[in-house]
Amino acid sequence: MKRRPTHKRATEKTFGEEVSFKDRQVSGLPRGIGGHTLLELLVTLTVLLVVAAVAALSLPELVEGEQSRAAGQATQAALAVGQVQVLSVGVPVEVEARAAEIRAGSSPSPSGSDPEVILAMPSSLSIAGCSPLIPTMNVNRWRVGDGAVVGITWPFAVPNSAGSIMYGSSGRGARVVVRVGSGLTRRELLQ
Repeated sequence: MKRRPTHKRATEKTFGEEVSFKDRQVSGLPRGIGGHTLLELLVTLTVLLVVAAVAALSLPELVEGEQSRAAGQATQAALAVGQVQVLSVGVPVEVEARAAEIRAGSSPSPSGSDPEVILAMPSSLSIAGCSPLIPTMNVNRWRVGDGAVVGITWPFAVPNSAGSIMYGSSGRGARVVVRVGSGLTRRELLQ
């Protein structure tokens, strides 16, 4: 019996494996290495769209929460600056918390001269399309137009009343609690 000569099949190395040319598909890729199906791509795209929609719906709540926290922090800082000013200069100071800005300045004098502004800052984050937060308070003496005015009296640098200034709504808002005896403030989230 004669033995037939064995011929090596033509092969090439693809992705670390040896694959014969016979096993190749028309696309030029080895079997088992294919692209994604249209259904897989559509399912992935749908999941991404749902995640993006949920994120977009919760964005306004997140912005309101950050605005109220920033306004509460600015109010607390203005009250502290007002107390320091009363102790260092010896004149009463008013801290105004309004929708547009928070200011600390000397009280208007009886002669009608303009009060000196010690500190002025925006009351909330400046984000396009978001309206400024209007503070609410639980002390009628502080209520003025679109905000509150807290007087800090001399010589002990204490506010003229105890109470709270609130920004935002429940669950996303912030509140600054002012104590009358010590003038200390505390910032907390509205529940």
